[in-house]
Amino acid sequence: MVLYRVAICDDEKIFLAKMQNLVQEILNELGIEYQIDTFSTAKALMQTLEADPSRYQILLLDILMDQNGVQFAKELREKGHHEVGIVFVTSAKEYSLEGYSVFPIHYLTKPVQKKQLAEVLIKDYRQNFRAKKIVLPMSGGCQILLADDIYYIELLNRTVIFHLAKGHVSIPGTLKRLEPRLPEGVFLRCHKSFAVNINKIQGLSPDGFRLLSGVTVPIGRVYRQESLQQMIAHFHGG
Repeated sequence: MVLYRVAICDDEKIFLAKMQNLVQEILNELGIEYQIDTFSTAKALMQTLEADPSRYQILLLDILMDQNGVQFAKELREKGHHEVGIVFVTSAKEYSLEGYSVFPIHYLTKPVQKKQLAEVLIKDYRQNFRAKKIVLPMSGGCQILLADDIYYIELLNRTVIFHLAKGHVSIPGTLKRLEPRLPEGVFLRCHKSFAVNINKIQGLSPDGFRLLSGVTVPIGRVYRQESLQQMIAHFHGG
């Protein structure tokens, strides 16, 4: 089962519990399968994300926690976590302009209203979660993968291999037939046998794209110019 995964980080335990209950109430009413994890320190959340970069679809961050929430978000983006949505929860409006540098999807002001939070969650779910599911035909049925869980896709002997944070999934086929079913703007075709999740790119080496997982995916000569242009456009906001 593919879950919509939410992390809430706030150093006020009472607010943390209230926020968790509010998110649960909203997602239950919407019939969305979900997982919610709560954190009272930014350090604990960062450790979880470093161990599993694709763990969450959305983060609800208090700006005034043990570590400034905006600084935490900047550090997160600098480490390559571009795909996770960030929502700042704040009672301090003066922090708002500073926070826009990390491209948050929304600001919520305490006390958080259910209607406002529901609008944020619904929009993120529809645009950044449901739209990025990939349905793979399998023998006896199908398997659903989230685009954010895939680091790169490889073609090997007419078998398409989806390389995940943990393990891989394989189906018979070709990249050419698969490409139309991939979510737009997420995967970058960089080689006749490889497509890479642009959100997992950490840097560029002489051998290819260096990913957050430590793997280097090669760039083919034919694809080099276009794939590099797409990468630059992505990381500079188009």
